[in-house]
Amino acid sequence: MAVPSNLFQDVQAYLVPSTLDQAAFEETSRLLSSNGARLHNFITEGINLVVADQGNAPEVVEARETFRVQHVVTTQWVRVCVQLGCTVNPRPFAPERRQIFAGITMAMTQLPPLDLHRLWALAVAHGAKCERVLTKKTTHLICGSCIGKKFEVAVNSGLKRIVSPNWLVDSVLKLTIQDESRYPPVASTARPVTLPTTTDAQAIHDLAASLKHEASQLGLRPQQAGQPQQHVPQLPPGAQAPGAFGQHAQHQRPPPLPPVHPAAVQHPNSPLEPLDPHRF
Repeated sequence: MAVPSNLFQDVQAYLVPSTLDQAAFEETSRLLSSNGARLHNFITEGINLVVADQGNAPEVVEARETFRVQHVVTTQWVRVCVQLGCTVNPRPFAPERRQIFAGITMAMTQLPPLDLHRLWALAVAHGAKCERVLTKKTTHLICGSCIGKKFEVAVNSGLKRIVSPNWLVDSVLKLTIQDESRYPPVASTARPVTLPTTTDAQAIHDLAASLKHEASQLGLRPQQAGQPQQHVPQLPPGAQAPGAFGQHAQHQRPPPLPPVHPAAVQHPNSPLEPLDPHRF
């Protein structure tokens, strides 16, 4: 996807050095400045974006309480915006959020498209890095069943954390990493799950809408029963057109999805319990 050079044209940004390693600082600075943002060496009244990977830094507190900066995000927000070619809702990327999957790199396989979209969003919203292919950095493979090329490669390469999707969901619900050995990737291990709280789920819904584009690059297209496959829209709900960053704070929260019958969104071979999308 071609990224518009003015993606961040309304952004006045400050990066908190104490929360970023050198590589992250340089990469984020490059992505922001090359797409129209202006970088500052200290926080002033004109700053409308603060980037920090730790929420307890004094600069983060100062930005929120003294300068009333509404957009305080992690470096991952910048990367996702560049990937999608539009700015997305910053709330799921707040550095104060408990990032239970921080340091974890996931790949996913053998999942129906809609499960893939939601699990990908859950993982990213809670600090994981998700990739379309297995790499040396992959720590976990989320696998619906013990078949497929990715599963074979993971086993042959000695990857020890090959788990069912319910491992990810249960870890989010309990806000702590669960024992991977209890979640082998076979459909018979699927258990009923309780969806996240409304506040957390709304943030995940906003992110899921944006990250559908990433999943679509795998050739996956979500569809509802009786309807032809649809292309992913250019701008997902909660996203802004380039140049609209300055007005984002006045936007209302996107309305919830309308109720949809579970049969319309649950693949018959899904390893998860039916997920009703209006609850996201």
